[in-house]
Amino acid sequence: MKSLREQIQRCWSVPMINGSNTTVSVRFRLDHTGALVGEPEIVADGEVTNTKRVFSEAAKRAIKKCAPYSLPPEKYEAWSNLIVHFDPSADYRRNGSD
Repeated sequence: MKSLREQIQRCWSVPMINGSNTTVSVRFRLDHTGALVGEPEIVADGEVTNTKRVFSEAAKRAIKKCAPYSLPPEKYEAWSNLIVHFDPSADYRRNGSD
């Protein structure tokens, strides 16, 4: 979803530390108004390092900071449950269809 990607990108500050290979996936839910439901959760994938912790916290902050999201209500099923992949070397990607 381009709109979601653009909204999160405005809030995503890439931490300035070594670890350009580090990627983080975050799962979160939104209600019908685009408000965050609960806390974003890191999807475990591999070894947890200090670098990964820093990127994880930055990703969760970006998701919280940008909420509520302005998304098309008619596509609620597509954006109610999300996993977003944050990749400092290529911005980030989102699971699912656009």
